[in-house]
Amino acid sequence: MDRTSRLIVLLALLAAVIAMAFSQNRASVHLTQRARTPPRYVPMKSVPVVRGFPETPANPPDRCASHRNPFKYADEPETPPYVPPPPPPPPPDIKPESRFLGTIYMGEPFALFSLKNEVTPLRQGEVLEEKYTITQIDSESVLLEDTRYMHTAMLSLGKS
Repeated sequence: MDRTSRLIVLLALLAAVIAMAFSQNRASVHLTQRARTPPRYVPMKSVPVVRGFPETPANPPDRCASHRNPFKYADEPETPPYVPPPPPPPPPDIKPESRFLGTIYMGEPFALFSLKNEVTPLRQGEVLEEKYTITQIDSESVLLEDTRYMHTAMLSLGKS
């Protein structure tokens, strides 16, 4: 490149830099001028004076006898107050038809029950009369659990 072409390129770059600086400076001046300018005062139109509401009596009469919602189309009866449901009845007493006769030991304890002249030995975990599970066997008592109500009762030799 010769000298004149270098000079032209440098002048073009200098002109571009000056133009950029001038445009940024002008934008910032424009923004600051806009920020400094106070808002135009616009006089308000006269506001009408609002007079007070008419006085209401201390105990207003009940004008509307029904308590219906005016935004619904049909009159609905008022909902009754919540009444909790009654507690469930207590589970029935465990009274098997079988009679507890006692316990025997054949490697493990068995409870002997009698029903209709028939003696039946049952061990712990077995079911008596299809509704009572034997949960514990002692020497003079048996603990039965009702399979429907999960209610337990102790049968001893003197009670059955």
